[in-house]
Amino acid sequence: LSVAGKTGTPERIWKGQDINDGWYVFFAPMVKRKGNIVVCIRIEATKGSSDAVRLAGQHVIPVLLKKGYIKNIVSMPR
Repeated sequence: LSVAGKTGTPERIWKGQDINDGWYVFFAPMVKRKGNIVVCIRIEATKGSSDAVRLAGQHVIPVLLKKGYIKNIVSMPR
């Protein structure tokens, strides 16, 4: 099973300061039903999207695996 995703680091101005947010959206085929599960993670005021990707890999994907929504993730090569 493969997961497909996209990262981004939007910039914004808050109280006169430049702020970076990090986001990561990914989807993977569901195990028990047709279709895909889609997850979007946004972390405000961070260095970039790498924090969102790390959160997905360390916390979100393990929960989806444990609950049986997805199985055996293999990351797509960059």
